[in-house]
Amino acid sequence: MLALAALITLLGLTAAAPTRRWAPPSPAINFTKYEQEIFDVSMTLNDWSWEASTGWIASDDDNGHTSTRFTAWYAVGLLQRNEGDDLNNAIWAIENILSMQFDQAAYNGTAWYWDYREGSDVPIPSYADYTPSIYGSYDPNWAYFIGLQFVQIVEEFEHLLPTDLVDRIVDSTYKAARNLMTRVGYDGDNLVTAYSNPAIGRALVVEWAGYRLNDANLTSAGNQYAKDVYDLFTADGYNTLGEYNAPTYYGMDVLGLTQWIRHAPANSSLPGYGKYILEHLWEDIAEHYNYNLKNMVGPYDRAYARNMLYDDAIITLWFWILLGRPDAPVATISIESTLYDVRQGAAFALLGSTLRDTLNQTVIDKLVTPITEDRVFTRGIRASLDNDTTRVNTAWVSENVMAGGQQVAELYNRGSQFTPVIAHWKSGNTSLAARPFVSWFSLYPTASTLNATVEPWKIQVTYPNTTQDGTDVFTWYIADIPPPFWYANETMDGFNNLPCLDVVVSGEGLNGTVELGKYGDVSISDAIPFYVSYYVNTSYTGVPSMTLDLSYTC
Repeated sequence: MLALAALITLLGLTAAAPTRRWAPPSPAINFTKYEQEIFDVSMTLNDWSWEASTGWIASDDDNGHTSTRFTAWYAVGLLQRNEGDDLNNAIWAIENILSMQFDQAAYNGTAWYWDYREGSDVPIPSYADYTPSIYGSYDPNWAYFIGLQFVQIVEEFEHLLPTDLVDRIVDSTYKAARNLMTRVGYDGDNLVTAYSNPAIGRALVVEWAGYRLNDANLTSAGNQYAKDVYDLFTADGYNTLGEYNAPTYYGMDVLGLTQWIRHAPANSSLPGYGKYILEHLWEDIAEHYNYNLKNMVGPYDRAYARNMLYDDAIITLWFWILLGRPDAPVATISIESTLYDVRQGAAFALLGSTLRDTLNQTVIDKLVTPITEDRVFTRGIRASLDNDTTRVNTAWVSENVMAGGQQVAELYNRGSQFTPVIAHWKSGNTSLAARPFVSWFSLYPTASTLNATVEPWKIQVTYPNTTQDGTDVFTWYIADIPPPFWYANETMDGFNNLPCLDVVVSGEGLNGTVELGKYGDVSISDAIPFYVSYYVNTSYTGVPSMTLDLSYTC
């Protein structure tokens, strides 16, 4: 991996203006039916959101009333469609995005130097007006979000754009690459190789910018970033990303990897690395995916959506591109998370052929094959190339029920997106057999060390390190209880009265206190779950544990 000293050396060797070197255009794009569908839906939503008086996509998702990211995604679609005023609007949008880069000398030395503002009406980070805060007043991942779209714009549509604008896009991407190279994973930053989605995006942005401007230092650095991602993925033969089984961020991983394949410079190693990772990633997605329940079995390193039928995850857009929407686990378009994610659909559609050409047809077929026999599997996930620390996932998938758990021992809690144990089950029928009611329950991560294992019809969780905070309680969230349950005037009682699923709870060290939450007491992402907490006896000196024995009753 690139050490800090090496990064400083690389960053210091680019004082002279490099010579420009233009890459040949990418192969022509011919949309399939499904690619055209998602492109059209994405463009319709973005057309509605386009503010013709300012040249921005209007959105309240990025701390203001406009969004730099959404505008970049729209610009790609405008250039592809290229009808009426599309080209002029795309140029306007690009000009606006370029103006958002923190490239003034006053920002030199800040963490956001050469990054991009989140929106046109978002204040500049300052201790006077908008306290600097990573992922708050500035988002360091914007450099790769915008960088990837600039790469796509130049690679696919350079012939449509004025030469001076292309020069400025490339120069801006070069600055974004330099910003990304300053991220070393400590001193307030968290971009390490295991942080997969920006690690993948950084590799291409840095290598591509170096190639376009004939800067061998950046080209070499980008290749090394990609090799680090590949080496961590293949470490110990696991073929797993460090940000593992994360349905939302898998969507961004696929974007970056398909761009490794389609947009990397000539003679780059990235296409080879990208094809290997993408092939094995989708083999693993297909193993986790339950077509009957339209969800991927957990556990999830990071999740917003815990039920993709009701709360979209970005990976579902790639399912749509591969399978068509009726067979894909895409939440209804009107759902807020779907409206958010599908705005990126135009950029994704342009990469659909790259994904499809990379995957084995047997993998695609598996995504539409109903579950008839149980699957039980284990996965190892490496956290770093510098040590052999490994987390272990176990998962079980059956026709109507599935569950997964993780064994993890860390010093710090991974936060609310971490879902170390989760179970899904079919909780009722709808008028469409392919989209049943699906409910879920998960363990809320109060402890940073736990052993959660799953086998058919059984979940076991222990807290082996009781010196850590959060080991005095097991808190479970139960969500998406279907309408027929309420029509029948049923009431929630923790695990005691679930539709179609019987759960027998036992444990060691529990004091008998069970706390039941009401609807609306807590929320997680777009879900409003009930919670049930089991407390550990304060005098217990052993290893607290809970066992959930499951049986399907419908």
